[in-house]
Amino acid sequence: MKNKELEQGDRLLFNGRKHPVRVTDVGEQKIEVEGPEGGLYYLKSVNTGFIISSSPDFSYTRSVENMRLTGSWESSGDCHWVHSLTGREVEVQSLETGFWQVSTDLDFDGPRYGFTSKEEAVSAAKDLIENTPEG
Repeated sequence: MKNKELEQGDRLLFNGRKHPVRVTDVGEQKIEVEGPEGGLYYLKSVNTGFIISSSPDFSYTRSVENMRLTGSWESSGDCHWVHSLTGREVEVQSLETGFWQVSTDLDFDGPRYGFTSKEEAVSAAKDLIENTPEG
């Protein structure tokens, strides 16, 4: 992956991170990314790949391994989400029995007969989305 391949707003995972960082600026020499808690980090392309630093002068660096784009979950309604790269969907559906179900092809272990309230089902769907950034 090269600087030219990244755009502002892209989301990246690397080094075993569970939550993606968001690209805020792409320059010739470095890429500025924002962490999930708002911290700023800087990526720089080197011969062996990328290095990351929390200071813009790269005084302390770590190597970046397995960097990949993750895409993002986009809401299309209050109970339906679609992943921008994979196209996978997560949807909260009402059952005839009065229960609520999270419908998806992702690995999700919900209650056998569904959730008793819509709020519980939406909360479970949001947790699934948060824990599955790569779709």
